[in-house]
Amino acid sequence: MKKATVIITTIILIISVALVSLSVRQKKVVNQNEEAIPNEPENSFISEQEEPKYSDETFIIQYKEGIDDETRIALNELYGVEEVDAIGEDGENIKVLKVKEGYTVEGVLEKYMADPNIEYAEPDYLCEFYYVPNDPYYKNMTSIFNMFGLQQAWDTTKGENVVVAVVDSGVIGNHPDLASNLLPGYSAVSSLSPNTDSSGHGTCVAGIIGGIGNNGIGGIGVSFKSKVIPVKVDDANGTMGIANVAKGIRWAADNGAQVINLSIGSYSDSTTLRNEINYAYNKGCVLVAASGNEGKNNHVSFPARYSNVIGVGASNDGTTRAAFSDYGPELDVVAMNGYWTTTSSGGYQAFAATSCATPQVAGLAALLLAVDPTLTPDQVKNYIQNGAKGNGTRINDEVGYGFINMRKVNTIIISRYRRRG
Repeated sequence: MKKATVIITTIILIISVALVSLSVRQKKVVNQNEEAIPNEPENSFISEQEEPKYSDETFIIQYKEGIDDETRIALNELYGVEEVDAIGEDGENIKVLKVKEGYTVEGVLEKYMADPNIEYAEPDYLCEFYYVPNDPYYKNMTSIFNMFGLQQAWDTTKGENVVVAVVDSGVIGNHPDLASNLLPGYSAVSSLSPNTDSSGHGTCVAGIIGGIGNNGIGGIGVSFKSKVIPVKVDDANGTMGIANVAKGIRWAADNGAQVINLSIGSYSDSTTLRNEINYAYNKGCVLVAASGNEGKNNHVSFPARYSNVIGVGASNDGTTRAAFSDYGPELDVVAMNGYWTTTSSGGYQAFAATSCATPQVAGLAALLLAVDPTLTPDQVKNYIQNGAKGNGTRINDEVGYGFINMRKVNTIIISRYRRRG
């Protein structure tokens, strides 16, 4: 595996000297009510000058419907690969393939892309965590809470009875400020536990969402009475491929998650990732993802770039975007670049960047669902947009609808129910 974290840019795969066009078939995805979700526009891909990063051992394919085991085995022998994993239900025929010694991903992938038995084939793009270090002694959260009205929102809702999945690097299971809020989780790598944290990233994210409140220690999460499911999608080296991320999203959607936090991303579109995002959305999950940390325009990462995901950037002052925060027309809102949270060592630290901003919005989604668990993902997204600084009007591509305001969102939804009553 390549040790570099993912920056994946277009659906164009640069192969040594030759340029091979990755033609990903665009399809409509139909939800459980048979309402078609439109495809993202073809021009939604990011700059074609950036080289995507992907695994040099594995890639992802989907066989066409009706392809039998004998044909699959023959193809694998012919092209020099072996099946090492699967995504989704057996009937979906989505497989993760590993090249054998003497073969390259680039060479084999080109053959699968041209094979008439294959629905699509694409690299196992790598994802990255969107965080940067910050001052470890920053503890005063009062000004931040006041900025987005969190303490006032807690008068009505604390996220009770809502389940949030953290698709990330795992969450340690014995942190005193998290343990009682954790539910049994899942690891896409079967040899690893979801309660191990390869990088510390997932434990920081989990604390922002569901850090226990009123226990006299540490900090407090945005929706501190919500339950958190740790979903580990990186390996022991911290490498995180799209295949494992897709498996994690699918598992979370099938195992009770109402909100899925993705403080991760990639700068290449992926059919596999898109399909699993649509799967979770169709099951009613609110998906929240980080925009990325390269500070570039028209550079919102995937999956934050998808229309059925809440794309989140970061702000230092509640008005403008932080310099590193990626932005563009797909960005929905921004949240604070900084939060005092839990660490994988069992302690606490300040955590920053779009990885930090994203779980604040996921926590806000959980607060809303605690008030009304019947809200759809689109309704939750609309409430968050309408309650942000732009009051329902998009401000610009740098901050989207603006800085989130939890008190305002809470007031909007409570007033709705008072009018009903």
